[in-house]
Parts: sequence; C-alpha cells; structure tokens
Amino acid sequence: MAQLRADRIPHVLTAQTGPILAVPLPAILNYTISEGGGLTVTGQWNRTLHTSHISAARSACAEYNRTHAGPALHPQMDDSGAVNIVGSALGWTVEGVDDDQLRACIHDTANQFIDASNFLDAQFPDNWKEGA
Repeated sequence: MAQLRADRIPHVLTAQTGPILAVPLPAILNYTISEGGGLTVTGQWNRTLHTSHISAARSACAEYNRTHAGPALHPQMDDSGAVNIVGSALGWTVEGVDDDQLRACIHDTANQFIDASNFLDAQFPDNWKEGA
C-alpha cells in the first residue's frame, strides 16, 4: 500500500498502471493533498466570458451550486476583464490509500468537473462551435 504523502502525488499521477484520467477534460485541473489527507481538486473552465456576462455567470454558478454536490463554482474576473469560472472540490483520504484507490477518487472528482463543464456549456453556448 502506498503511503499518503504530498510528496508522492507526482508518482501517483504517473503510476505504472497508466494515467490517472483516461477522459479528455474540458477544464484545467490541479490536485493537492494536504498533510492531513485532504484531497483538493481545483479547476478552471476551458472558456472565458466577456465582462458583460459576469451577472449571468454568478447566477449560473449559484444555480449549479444549489443543485450539485460539487465542485463548488464561482466566477473570477482576471486583470484583462475576462470572466473565468473556477471550481473546487474537497475529498478526504485515509493513510495507507493505494494508487488505485486514489486514482478512483480523482477520477470521480474529474467526472464532477466534466458535469460542471457540460452545465456551463449549456448555459453559455459557444457560437463558434460547429453546428451552433
């Protein structure tokens, strides 16, 4: 069994049994494990919105957060005025978790981010996509 330590995360993400995630993600995800075993996954939606959509982004994030267990979404405005939607999910692991168990936990969290991305895509259709 692998010991759960923050310095083992690069090993786990490149485990000998293959990649952690086998699905293309419509977000950029970062994984952190604290000394106490808290797995924090943060991500940013792969699209940005114009400043004029900040109110709609807040409303969409609030609706998602009311109806879904995770990740918690919220809009952020960057220095250029673009609106990014970011999310975070927290999971707990136990000492002695092995690579397969951690992989499953991360995979489940990644699926939540895919659901969030699909929700946001439906709220803010991309007019440049084929067929839109």
